[in-house]
Amino acid sequence: MCKELKIRQYYTFAATPQSNGQTEVNNRTILQNLKTKLKEAKGNWVEELSGVLWAYRTTPRRSTGEFSFNLVYRIEKIVLVKIGEETLRVQQYESTNNNIERRIDLDLLEKLRNNANARTKAYKTMMAKAYNLKVRRRGFQVGDLVLRRAEATRNQGKLDAKWEGSCQGIEVVGNGTY
Repeated sequence: MCKELKIRQYYTFAATPQSNGQTEVNNRTILQNLKTKLKEAKGNWVEELSGVLWAYRTTPRRSTGEFSFNLVYRIEKIVLVKIGEETLRVQQYESTNNNIERRIDLDLLEKLRNNANARTKAYKTMMAKAYNLKVRRRGFQVGDLVLRRAEATRNQGKLDAKWEGSCQGIEVVGNGTY
């Protein structure tokens, strides 16, 4: 199918630590958005998935200031509602000018990626500083009320709550483990 539509298909390897970590982050974000959208109707996730994915793909990332499609192809997204309408952008389209402008955009793509990379590094540094300012060591005593991981007591799906509580700590097993 991809060959017929002249689409180049690239595969990522899940064994690569960097891409695997990014995949996990993306999946976590998509799951959080699904949870927000579904609330109690968790069985309807199939109907909501395409909308959540579209929103995820067309939202600029805070860390890069760009949405991922732009970083790959250097093309602005066109909202699906606008495709059927004759907008000024569609009316002024000329294939000869488009090819020239496309080459210029592709030449500028490396600069865009470098800027996004620099923003990502600055964002990570800023987030680490903010996180480290707020971290406080918490010590619990025997008898304190604590939350317990829900999966320790029953098998559940990805969309269920991860913690249950309040439980009384009986003994201190290790650092942060009760």
